[in-house]
Amino acid sequence: MICPKCGSEYIKKDGSTYRKQQKYQCNSCKYQFTENSQNRIMSDKPKGKLIIQCDEMWSFVGNKDKKYWIWLALDMSTREIVSAHIGDRSQDGAQTLWDSLPPVYRQCAVCYTDFWEAYACVFPKKRHKAVGKKLGKTRYIERFNNTFR
Repeated sequence: MICPKCGSEYIKKDGSTYRKQQKYQCNSCKYQFTENSQNRIMSDKPKGKLIIQCDEMWSFVGNKDKKYWIWLALDMSTREIVSAHIGDRSQDGAQTLWDSLPPVYRQCAVCYTDFWEAYACVFPKKRHKAVGKKLGKTRYIERFNNTFR
């Protein structure tokens, strides 16, 4: 058995999953995994045709006077949330979302968003595509937000 993250052979047993599958931990890098694990490390995404969908939605804490915006970025092919930010609906919020994206997404991904002006100010023109809902290019993140609500 070797660690899928660092390749070390120094592995120890580390309990079991709720499905009674043996868990292991690497003594070198402390990575936890199961045998024949399907876990993917986000930073190891291959460069190439990456597409993300970004959107923001509001929620409140306690009462509606305390409004917060949840900014999300979703990988279109895997449906993984690759970045998130909670704050206000300003250019700073869009900038924080962009900065929190893994580097491979900032370098390679095409980002589909709605027409909110903060995206156009922050996201590089080569990476950003503002689209309407009718095209369906933001349907996964919109569906996620509806489920989340």
